[in-house]
Amino acid sequence: MKRCAGRFVRDAGGWLQDHLPAQDVPIALAHFDLAELAADARIEQLEIAAAALQQSLNPVAGRLVAAAWFDFGADTPGRLLFIIHHLVVDGVSWRILIEDFITAYGQLESSETVKLPGKTTSFKTWRRGS
Repeated sequence: MKRCAGRFVRDAGGWLQDHLPAQDVPIALAHFDLAELAADARIEQLEIAAAALQQSLNPVAGRLVAAAWFDFGADTPGRLLFIIHHLVVDGVSWRILIEDFITAYGQLESSETVKLPGKTTSFKTWRRGS
């Protein structure tokens, strides 16, 4: 399966999407160890980091996705944050992604191989309206 991602460039005619191989697109993946902080301070630092990650998205540079793991220590479940630019995913697609994340997590938790449903309509087919 050929994977690709993109960036957005502006020329005299307006904005265009430029497809790039996935390995050429930067994805911010961060880890924040907040275990030593008090509960209120953890949430505050999570919010600060989330805002910084959101601001780091840059469609022109191809930075459309960021993810972070917030480690709250052994006694408190951590948090996984995904930030995806609205040019890449909409509200309906988020619901599908969340279902897939929940499915994959449940399978991993049960020591199963992750098996997600097959893709539906390709972007190329959808774009043509077929």
